[in-house]
Amino acid sequence: MLNNRTLSILLCCLTAAACAAEAKPKPIKIYLMAGQSNMEGKNAYAWGVKDDNPDLADRRDDVWCVRAGRIPGPLRPGWGGAPGNDRMFGPELVMGKVLGDAVDNPIILFKSATGGTTLNFHWRPPSAVERAGGEVGYLYKRMMRRFHRLLANVKDFYPQYQGQGLEVAGFVWFQGENDSLAEATPNDRSTGYWHQYEKNLEDLIHDVRAELAIDRLPVLIVQINDCPVWERKGGGKVIRAAQKKVAEEDPLATWIPTADLHPLAHYNSKSMITIGERAGKALLPFARTVVAQDFSKTLARGRAYLSGPERAKAGGDIGQLTDGLVAYWSFDEKAGSTVRDHRGGADGKLVGGGKRVEGVIGRAVLLVKGQRIEFPGYRDVVGPSGNIEGLTLSYWYRANRYGGGRIGKGTGKPCERSGDNWYYSRTANVTGWDATCIGTKGGVFFTAGFGGGTKGFKFNGGPGNVISDGYEWSHVVVTYRGTDKSLEIYINGQKAPKGGKVRKGVAQLDRPFHGIEKENHILPAKDAVLTIGGGLGLDRQFEAFDEVGIWSRALSEEEAIRLYNAGSGVCLARQDAAEARRSRQAP
Repeated sequence: MLNNRTLSILLCCLTAAACAAEAKPKPIKIYLMAGQSNMEGKNAYAWGVKDDNPDLADRRDDVWCVRAGRIPGPLRPGWGGAPGNDRMFGPELVMGKVLGDAVDNPIILFKSATGGTTLNFHWRPPSAVERAGGEVGYLYKRMMRRFHRLLANVKDFYPQYQGQGLEVAGFVWFQGENDSLAEATPNDRSTGYWHQYEKNLEDLIHDVRAELAIDRLPVLIVQINDCPVWERKGGGKVIRAAQKKVAEEDPLATWIPTADLHPLAHYNSKSMITIGERAGKALLPFARTVVAQDFSKTLARGRAYLSGPERAKAGGDIGQLTDGLVAYWSFDEKAGSTVRDHRGGADGKLVGGGKRVEGVIGRAVLLVKGQRIEFPGYRDVVGPSGNIEGLTLSYWYRANRYGGGRIGKGTGKPCERSGDNWYYSRTANVTGWDATCIGTKGGVFFTAGFGGGTKGFKFNGGPGNVISDGYEWSHVVVTYRGTDKSLEIYINGQKAPKGGKVRKGVAQLDRPFHGIEKENHILPAKDAVLTIGGGLGLDRQFEAFDEVGIWSRALSEEEAIRLYNAGSGVCLARQDAAEARRSRQAP
């Protein structure tokens, strides 16, 4: 028989175990939400929520929103509209509240939505291609690629993550409007996309489950309404019937109607609140259980998906890419604050922190807030004029918002802002040069200081929203050739468009650069320190850099394309190591 002391000890142990179990955070339930403009939330304005529904106006830290082009954050009004617009909301607002009230798990709502798109083309799944031809839709591929990156790097997007595990809890699909109108052959309704919608939707659900290795993933289909626009060719009725049929024939799917709500193309705030409430309630039976999944298989499927085909081999003589290479940082160190220069010995130091993460090739460095890397030993190469007569900067960049991305060695300020336009000013880069990712769409800007005339110039290297989506690595090459005063920016192997203005109308970039005469070159900033990063100021904003190289000459367009290498990149640090081995072996 147990004595009182033994019973007391046993009771204390059981109580401690129970408290520990209760204190352990529960797995995060993650919902993949996709579709077109009504999934974005195009006509539901956030400003009316506080007065009419004050309980929806407060932020919820237990429900987290992740969307490309936005800094991830707590659920609140403002996660709708196109990227960069924080005045609207979509179904996530009330759906997240209903789910958050019902379960104790943290929740992440991942939105991947683009207006004016079709399932038959933009979101076309692989099984539809196998069944009926065509190409896999770029939005389908982007959705899966970004979602896999979230699952593989969840702490980048949800800093509170404590390793408690993840559960992909559902797939929410709100789309079909444009499929009710589009035709493969214009004015031939027999080729209307609506005829293919049922099969395409079945394929989409099958492929999302297969890509995530979750056979029993719950699915919610939000039915489109009966707006007169969708009925113009008779496609809307067919789409709604297909959505209902697919959901009812799938034991793990459900659907909600919207035809009784706002009758126009985009739902107003009141209707969007109702849609969110219906969506949350429809998902509750699934949310209150654990979706069966082997998450290790999901991550393995993600690695296979993200790696894609075998890494491309750069064509041509790779050794030529090292001609004129004066500094190269691969960021492949396992730990520590030192960043090794594989070419010129200008090692860098992490200032304020920073961490190594998975990069395009090997490791990369990720920075937040004021974190930066300084390279006090780096010196620009100057020509006979004493100035910089040739320059190339190449790097890979990933960030979740525009407003950073600085790599530079200059004095003065790279740019000035006036309203929504960024100008390069007479005080920009009094000496030296800077590349940054700024503006309203996350393009690349380059400024430099020249002797005589206008002190600086700006070069816009879009395309917008590519450099700041948080998921994709983008490759940037900036070249300056002093012999003909030419400047080019390449984004992912493609020459970027020119743009921008000079304050007070001095010149525009599609005209000859003012102040860049034959005898003038970039003035070196002798007292400035080459710096990467350091320009972030917002919470949860991050940026990552990989494979940064600087040349003392302007690389050609062909060389810029070879550095991009079809998205695989080229590690010139390894090329340097091979050259060193060959030189040691030479007689």
